[in-house]
Amino acid sequence: MRSSSAAVRTSRAPHLCVSRPRGRRGWKYLAEARERQGLAVVTEITVVEAVDTVAAYADLLQGRRTQCRRTFGLLKAVGRAGKPVMLKRGLAATIDEWLNAAEYIMNEGQSNVILCERGIRTCRDLYAQHV
Repeated sequence: MRSSSAAVRTSRAPHLCVSRPRGRRGWKYLAEARERQGLAVVTEITVVEAVDTVAAYADLLQGRRTQCRRTFGLLKAVGRAGKPVMLKRGLAATIDEWLNAAEYIMNEGQSNVILCERGIRTCRDLYAQHV
């Protein structure tokens, strides 16, 4: 079951990422739904301060997309959380940047990293079409 206890808004400007957390009550609801339905909980972590709380309720952590590559501290914290990690490739991230982000996670002791391709941009024309 993929969900989040935070409503994330992003802007076209890469430095503007805003999250409005719903708190522990949201995580308790997700844990209850997991128990009732027998599905694993997968969620994205957006701030270092939330890693421990989220790891207590989620089965798989989704690392911050590599489109915001300036989150090395977050990648490291996710790697220390003791849960498998799914790392989505950011739209403009190169394969090397994506793999390097996974290295940050694995260097903290987490070897269970799932790399998830979510669409790429080509260089076929001036406007870089989506594939």
